Amino acid sequence: MPARLKHQDSIDALDLTDCPSQNAKEKDCEAFRWCFETLDHPDTWTPQAQKLQREGSFPRENWSTERLCDSWALSFFNSERNAKAVWMSINPKLKAKMGYKNLSRGTLKKKDGLCCPTEHNGHFNFFEFEKCNLEKRFVIHSKL
Repeated sequence: MPARLKHQDSIDALDLTDCPSQNAKEKDCEAFRWCFETLDHPDTWTPQAQKLQREGSFPRENWSTERLCDSWALSFFNSERNAKAVWMSINPKLKAKMGYKNLSRGTLKKKDGLCCPTEHNGHFNFFEFEKCNLEKRFVIHSKL
């Protein structure tokens, strides 16, 4: 049985079944993540659901159970190229609202959490285990 997830209580409170999906697996891989000016910015390692909770806009009524589940994961990409391509496809107004400035690079380890399958654009969700601390293994790689 895998370690407990960092946000397991929040996932349980939503009564989501199969969250994360059974397709999510522990694995070692290089990963890229959009980040703020510095890696120690409090929201660099915060899942979308937690950010929305602070604003009082979570959970969203029109979201599927899969999207609710995924909102408790961190978003990563499998390459610099894919991370930047998706970033370039985003509307400039939304980019400004998101506030990301840099691309970080690091390694995810099996002991850190569960990786969901990689999507066609190189994006994958990652559910952290409780004792996971990614900030120490990631560096600012480049500007977005």
